[in-house]
Amino acid sequence: MRPEVMEHIVEQLREVDGLLKERLEKRFASIGINRVGLSLQALLLGTFIVLLFEELRRKFPVINVRKVSWKFMRRVGDVASSRKKNYNNARALRDVLQALNETSMLDEGELWRLSATISIVSKSIMSMNDGNAESFARSLLKNLVESSEVKLRGDQLNRFKIFVNLERELSAEESVELIRSGIEALPLGSREMANRYLYYIVRVFGIWPNLRRHLEPPITRRMIRPLSEIGLPISIKSYKADIVKLGRSMFPEDPATISALDLIASVWCRKERKRCKECPLYFACPRLG
Repeated sequence: MRPEVMEHIVEQLREVDGLLKERLEKRFASIGINRVGLSLQALLLGTFIVLLFEELRRKFPVINVRKVSWKFMRRVGDVASSRKKNYNNARALRDVLQALNETSMLDEGELWRLSATISIVSKSIMSMNDGNAESFARSLLKNLVESSEVKLRGDQLNRFKIFVNLERELSAEESVELIRSGIEALPLGSREMANRYLYYIVRVFGIWPNLRRHLEPPITRRMIRPLSEIGLPISIKSYKADIVKLGRSMFPEDPATISALDLIASVWCRKERKRCKECPLYFACPRLG
């Protein structure tokens, strides 16, 4: 591919990335989550609750993410108004589970994993010593180590203990990796969930901007489609690692910009009823050139 074509692709992806950010901001605002109206703790916890319910919805389609999330934020959100409320972990957890039970049918095992996950994250956010990423990383690992609801592997437990008690400051890269490892260790956690959570917090809400260059993009399988169309084929077997590598190559200061491909795949470069002539990457598609 010619260098000038690649440069144009990078420019277009940056523009689409801006559009994606606007869409996500509006979506979160529709359920009461925005940087202006919430405390940092409310924003961190509310965003995690939305993400957690989105993950559950893949398994249980009956879950109404917007209804449950809005009810949670309305009832226990620390809204910046004259009627400001203080968080209470037990009440927050009770309200979330009650809201979830009204819209779905989860078995006891799923409810236990959900309860444990929310409880650990809630405690971690409320016990942060500072508002930075390092404080959240240390607090999350500390609560995982002390929790009786999570069984950590021996090597994992020792690693978490080392970083909890480490006297020096953590680098931005270490903070990202530890938050990622902590969320992955939760009963309902995964690496994909951790990447998406960090993406929302850092890139949508602008919290902890120093972490940008260390993020991994949230990846969906459909991102393969536009890449293949413009002559950057990705292996089906290793597409996640390949897209992460591509993001770091194209956007070294902000690798998660490559996530704009997901919007392109869902709006223009669709599996059926493609909108090729309107696609931001139309100029780079050899099939249409």
